[in-house]
Amino acid sequence: MANRPLVLPFRGEQFSFSLNYKSSADEVAQIDLSAVVISRAGKLLDTVTIHKPSALDGAIVTNKDRAYWSEDVQDVVGDDVIHVLPKKLDPAAEVIVLVASAPLIPGKANDLNSSSKLEFVVSYPDDEDHVTLKNSQVTDLKPSVSAPHPSGSKGLGNGQQSIIVAVAYLDQPGWTVRPDLSTFTHDSYGPLVPSLKEAVLRVRSEAGVDLDAARGIEAEGLDPRELATFTRRWEDRDLVEAAAVYIPPPPPEGAEPKEHAPPTKLRIDIGWSTWKKQKVEGEEEEEGDGEPENTEIDFALIFYNLAGEEVQQVSSGSTEAEGVKVGREYEEPEPEEE
Repeated sequence: MANRPLVLPFRGEQFSFSLNYKSSADEVAQIDLSAVVISRAGKLLDTVTIHKPSALDGAIVTNKDRAYWSEDVQDVVGDDVIHVLPKKLDPAAEVIVLVASAPLIPGKANDLNSSSKLEFVVSYPDDEDHVTLKNSQVTDLKPSVSAPHPSGSKGLGNGQQSIIVAVAYLDQPGWTVRPDLSTFTHDSYGPLVPSLKEAVLRVRSEAGVDLDAARGIEAEGLDPRELATFTRRWEDRDLVEAAAVYIPPPPPEGAEPKEHAPPTKLRIDIGWSTWKKQKVEGEEEEEGDGEPENTEIDFALIFYNLAGEEVQQVSSGSTEAEGVKVGREYEEPEPEEE
């Protein structure tokens, strides 16, 4: 597909976005497609991801869990598919940003160029039959992610971890899909919120479409530290990267709180796995061979003040400190009696 906008039939009952990255069923690739919905006010309205298969009361669903499908949803072949039912969308929804991401995996080179192919497909009906998804348009994403990212790499891959594939926007009377193809070293849309909003602004500056969302973003201003919550379940993370996550400070006493209030509780999950004991050829098999080693691991979580001085810590041997508790659940402390 040439990098030009695709105008979808405005009476269409469904359009679908597919990401295809496997040449065979045996191929192992870790890439996912997310959709971030932006409102007419220029704010994040909802998302669908690999672990959030539905948005806007089922108006947007993925192929990962059909329990969220309405009877109107048509299946589309693809490795990762997002279905949109435009007539069921919240009236506030004006933009859908499509992002493909490859997770950073410690000890393994995994990026958007790691798979044998990387195709983005838009499936849609025609002007006469508004229901059946007869048409499709394919974009080969490989040329956009094959070279190393100019900013370098955070892992062992080429640094091409995420790409804003396209921006779909409501341009009355119907939807238009415009390729974007900006790439990033972040491995999810979570830290890319300012870049997603910049992609919306480019629709106006480069395509001449005056979206309400673009006006809202300009009026509010871009916050370079704005984040969206995104977690891949059981995903290994670099603790150095996790430590750099920005947590907004509380407002000064007497000041009005911002729209996004600072967190009042922070939960850190730490897990580990151990190598299995390997069987040695020629030796007799012993009980426990091939099973995980029973390894005890000690840990410590150390707290510092702004001067860099250690103020307290919790560890495997000391599980409580002021405002901190190690365990499955943290209970708020009982108020002290006067």
